[in-house]
Amino acid sequence: GKPLYASITWRDENRFGGGDKCDKGLTTDGEYLIDNLVEHGITLDLTHTCDALATDALNYIEKRGYTCSLMASHSLFRDVNDIPRNLPKDFASRIAEQGGLIGLNFIADFIGKGSFLDHAEYGLQHYPESIAFGADYFYSGDIPGIPEDYTPYPHELSNASCYQPLLSTMVSFSDTEKETLAFKNAARFLDRFYFRQP
Repeated sequence: GKPLYASITWRDENRFGGGDKCDKGLTTDGEYLIDNLVEHGITLDLTHTCDALATDALNYIEKRGYTCSLMASHSLFRDVNDIPRNLPKDFASRIAEQGGLIGLNFIADFIGKGSFLDHAEYGLQHYPESIAFGADYFYSGDIPGIPEDYTPYPHELSNASCYQPLLSTMVSFSDTEKETLAFKNAARFLDRFYFRQP
């Protein structure tokens, strides 16, 4: 089958535009990439894009009159922790308005001084039908420049066994809110933008 989604870049600049470590907008090749994603019904992932790239990409989609599904597969909220890697409100709102999905990241540097629950509460308040778990588990030894013993996650979120204990700590969340975060929003997104597509 076709891919569910595609990211434009990682942290640095490439032929399509800039990642969150730089400030390069959408290139001509990036426009061609978006054209092809739309043509094949593949979701555009705004995770890792710098603000200039995300702005240009969204403006390009609007200018061309595209109906394009959007997501941020593993991001958090800049209103909660103000760093370039996290989503600003305007991008998060655009994803939600399009019926897209925002996967909430478990990486400690992106969570910030508070807790993961701060981002989950913010997401449920502003984008209740668009947020889901989006942990971003990876093996740091595979990434050049990152020590093999680097532990990017808080201890309580360090592997996929954390999901049920995490849900049990969310005492201020209703059962419905926990269900939407754990699986219902993601299932609704997949049904709308993947399984029903030709």
